Amino acid sequence: MIGMDLHVVMEDGTEHTVPVTYRVAVDWEEANPGLSPGKFLADLKFKPLANLAWHALRRAKVTVKPFTGFIDELSEVTFVPKGQSAEPDTPST
Repeated sequence: MIGMDLHVVMEDGTEHTVPVTYRVAVDWEEANPGLSPGKFLADLKFKPLANLAWHALRRAKVTVKPFTGFIDELSEVTFVPKGQSAEPDTPST
């Protein structure tokens, strides 16, 4: 998780790319007791992924609603290796 960015897209089309820092990871672990990062990455579930995005956005000083309101407006969360574009690949013609 650490060393990755998250590309977050909201229902209104707003997009953010934010880092997963140690502080974000600690916040996430505290909100998800009993779920190790290894288990999370091996078996992704929607709520823990949305919770990670929520923490990352908050730590990046992006204004977000409380978690239950945030997930109502969340459209997509994608892991992006640091330094790589969050834009989807375009097929060559």
